[in-house]
Amino acid sequence: ALPPFPVPPGELTPNGKELMRLLGAYHRERYGALLGDTPCQRAAILSDPGSRRDVESAEAFAQGLAGQSGCGVNAGADVERLRRGFRDRADAWDEAHGCVVPSAEEVASLFGISASQLSPLGGPSAFATAS
Repeated sequence: ALPPFPVPPGELTPNGKELMRLLGAYHRERYGALLGDTPCQRAAILSDPGSRRDVESAEAFAQGLAGQSGCGVNAGADVERLRRGFRDRADAWDEAHGCVVPSAEEVASLFGISASQLSPLGGPSAFATAS
């Protein structure tokens, strides 16, 4: 059995925050030559603005990636556009403009794989059913 979590459901745990910082540090080590000395103020660090846990995760990742704190998440971003980008289903605007959630087959074709190979992304059930 899992131990009790020190925070309510949906919030980032202290271990989760540390894991995200370590993941950012790993990426800094792995891709440091690509990043060079780019300060975090010049990087676009984006997350779902409607989820505090996601923002805190992105902040911890950015701290590990940049090796410093104070990296702004969603800084200067159009928050409404971000909300649209992080949605998981079409809304009235999308439907009025003919936009739909892609099918598993459509997403898989972008990656040059079959829909059954999408399991790391949640499997074909995470996408719309092809019609």
